[in-house]
Amino acid sequence: MDITVEDIILMHKILINESGGSHGIRDINLLESAVGRVYQTFMNQEFYNDFEKISVLACGLIKNHAFIDGNKRVGIGMMLYLLKCNNYHIIYTQDELIKLGLDIANDVTTITDLKLWIQDHR
Repeated sequence: MDITVEDIILMHKILINESGGSHGIRDINLLESAVGRVYQTFMNQEFYNDFEKISVLACGLIKNHAFIDGNKRVGIGMMLYLLKCNNYHIIYTQDELIKLGLDIANDVTTITDLKLWIQDHR
């Protein structure tokens, strides 16, 4: 799984164009931090496998609040996109996704909780 800051900026642009809101990055460093965390290593070993990286990225995008608007949408959108790219098929409702994004933003759902949510929806 290779994802870049530019990929996320493009996803944000698409989501804002489709669903409304404000374009723009509030803090590029926070966006880079969310992406960088996914690729952390220790002694040349990655911290996260591809499945875990999806949860780490989604939570980081939502919680870091790097964009002016649409942080929850881009976090959930990237999660769905990366799951699909990695052949993980989940079943969900729009209401579940809205609640998930809100719960991550409000510290109700952690990275571990998100991994379990994804597994429960397979």
